[in-house]
Amino acid sequence: MKTNMDGVIVPRLALRTVDLPSIPSQHMAMRPRPNSTALVRCLALICLSVIVLCKPVHAQGTYTAASCSQSDVNAVINGPTHTAVDGDTIIIPSGSCTWSSGITINGKGIDITGSGTPNTGGGTFGSGAPSTTLIDHASAPFFTFTGLTSGKTAKVELLTLSASGTPSYIVAPLSFAGSCTSSGCASVRVDNINFAAGTWAGPITTGGGSAGFILVDNVFGVIDHTTTNESGATIFLMQVSYSAWKGVGDYGDNSFASADTFGTDQAMYAENNNLSGVRVSENDNGPTGGGTGGARYVCRFNHVTNMPGDGLCGAHGTAWGGPSFATLRSSRKIAICRVRVSSVA
Repeated sequence: MKTNMDGVIVPRLALRTVDLPSIPSQHMAMRPRPNSTALVRCLALICLSVIVLCKPVHAQGTYTAASCSQSDVNAVINGPTHTAVDGDTIIIPSGSCTWSSGITINGKGIDITGSGTPNTGGGTFGSGAPSTTLIDHASAPFFTFTGLTSGKTAKVELLTLSASGTPSYIVAPLSFAGSCTSSGCASVRVDNINFAAGTWAGPITTGGGSAGFILVDNVFGVIDHTTTNESGATIFLMQVSYSAWKGVGDYGDNSFASADTFGTDQAMYAENNNLSGVRVSENDNGPTGGGTGGARYVCRFNHVTNMPGDGLCGAHGTAWGGPSFATLRSSRKIAICRVRVSSVA
């Protein structure tokens, strides 16, 4: 065995002997001499074919952006420095950067992580100490994942996300949309995110909107160890939908028609979050590239203070009214356990 320049193991082929039929001498005399130019051209074509057919497949790896700026981070996700593949880890270095546009990741499951010290384990609540701060002046999410399919995993971790000084409406800081099959959905995790205090209520609710920090549709996963601190508005940590449960239908119809999934990973989980002035979940705003309806989620082990509104882990449906709810199915499954609510705003 041997390896090529890309480190790929190439089997050594055994030599074999081929018995050629004998050719009478008169035929040998009639054979023309080979054309050397044509022979060179033939060999060149063979070499080119080998190069094209043996193009290396890039394995997943870890790539660090040159800075926390949007252009440098995008350069190691969508090129030109590197084009991310499933399983890549993209590290954003320490610093504070204002973004005037977001980044879209289409059909790829990657881990985007800042720098700092995370909180881990069931005994801790809220984010750790991120040393990477991103400020949203884009009127769009920082990261928009679309086209996530079963078997892919997308993560966003260890960041302080701020909307300080933003002039306009932002539907959410993070957005994840996938498509499911009968065998499952993609997985997502958002953890150790510090949503900078007092910067999000205005941008998220401008123009009468009431969205959330994280929008998901047709993905499974967990949102854990995040910190929020807002006041004066009704906003949610996560907006969850399964508009096309198992890849069937829209508006959550098939989620409503299918069996419950209590005790399984087929839901979005919110756990070990430290929330002030923010409710845990809702289901009426979908992510970019996704839909709404048929939510399934679990709220557990969260600390909530100054909870606004009247529903800790709530859901809307067709009875809510308005054109956007005319066909929206409400939540199919909500599980709530061991959530500490200290006060209600």
